Amino acid sequence: MKFILKTSSQFFLAILLVGFIGIIDFITGYQISFSIFYLIPIMWIAWVIGRKHGIIIACLSAIVWYEADILAQHIYSHPVIPIWNAFMRFTVFIIIVVVLSALKNALEREKRFARLDHLTQVANFRSFVDTLEAEIVRSRRYQHVFSLAYLDLDNFKIVNDKFGHEEGNILLQETASLIQKEIRKTDLLGRLGGDEFAILMPETDQTSAREVLNRIKAKFMLEMQKKNYPVSMSIGCITVYDASATADDILKKADALMYMVKNSSKDDLICDELRPLQAEVRKISD
Repeated sequence: MKFILKTSSQFFLAILLVGFIGIIDFITGYQISFSIFYLIPIMWIAWVIGRKHGIIIACLSAIVWYEADILAQHIYSHPVIPIWNAFMRFTVFIIIVVVLSALKNALEREKRFARLDHLTQVANFRSFVDTLEAEIVRSRRYQHVFSLAYLDLDNFKIVNDKFGHEEGNILLQETASLIQKEIRKTDLLGRLGGDEFAILMPETDQTSAREVLNRIKAKFMLEMQKKNYPVSMSIGCITVYDASATADDILKKADALMYMVKNSSKDDLICDELRPLQAEVRKISD
């Protein structure tokens, strides 16, 4: 709703700006060129709102410029000339709108791809850490708990060696897709590298996180059995109550829990909590 109101106000302001430029253009007469000023609202709207709205402002600007030119009583050798000029201006405006909107879309696409893992299309390491840091700040402010799970595919190398790297890539993609279906839209799945994934679950305690992770592990194992792959999933999950912890601390703790599973039985889940030091001291004293 706020976005719609903001967009509407920007569009209305651009219309007023075009009208103001047209009035100044008429007052100063045809001998002084105002072409560059008409581009300001066109380029602004094309960039901040989009192509469709930019075309509307371009059309309005061409009409206002034409009217200002006619009202200023600019004399032409033929009555078709001002119409032709208006059409040429409109064409230039449209080209600018199309180029600008295409450039913005390309930049947004590159920005989006820069934050995604190219293979699985989930968050890459940098993007995941950025979101984790933002969640830590939010947790510190509102005193909300969150959980982070670190997942590793056991015996993944066997799939690569036996069936080839292409089949291994497909397995990673299918794993990411399976996890995405089991987590909430507010959760974030990231690929941290190789066959390692992480899930950030805001406002999720250990009990809820364990339920989700056990469900993911069960469905993953079912798929591996169908494919006859000797692959399982080792998971370490840390539930964070200590908002003073850093993203690096939390990731290392979850990673250590995951390796406890991997170095023992594999195919298991270990959960732990990260609480403030003061709470731990009080607990020991009690």
